[in-house]
Amino acid sequence: KNIYDVLEMSVEEAIDFLKSHQPLPEGKRANNHLFSKLNEVRKHFESFPDDRSVPLLLGALGPGDGHGIYVMIEETLHAHSPEVVSAELKNGLKSQYASVRYWSAQFAAGYPNEDMKTELISAFINGDSDTQIAAITAIEAIGTPVVKKMLQDVREKSVDQDVIDLLDEVTS
Repeated sequence: KNIYDVLEMSVEEAIDFLKSHQPLPEGKRANNHLFSKLNEVRKHFESFPDDRSVPLLLGALGPGDGHGIYVMIEETLHAHSPEVVSAELKNGLKSQYASVRYWSAQFAAGYPNEDMKTELISAFINGDSDTQIAAITAIEAIGTPVVKKMLQDVREKSVDQDVIDLLDEVTS
């Protein structure tokens, strides 16, 4: 008997839910059932990691905080291989959706990888101040002189004083 037989949801049901919500709508436009279901799916893949879920979990991250569920996706990602997560974060940083780029930058700090530097700089340049701060934090976690120089080079592209202050702090 397969372990999935005893779960409330099969792996394919969880994958299908994620595939049909790329991304989830903003909290105001989504009902609590959607976020409840996302939390159930998230817990499923935290207990039973499946690499197919990683890009779909990232792609589900819509605008807002997802009723507090989105931040918990990071724990679900930790149940998966760092190599798979890093590769999918890099893809998420290139998403057409600003919310996916923001959350990918946010989570990238936990997976410092110089292979993401170009995508993180792009997220910084094209992002709002929240995405810029997340990208700076992820770039700082990489910590190489090359990426610090990249941050210095993009400083003038920011107009938000909090972002400028953080850039000055991490590049000094």
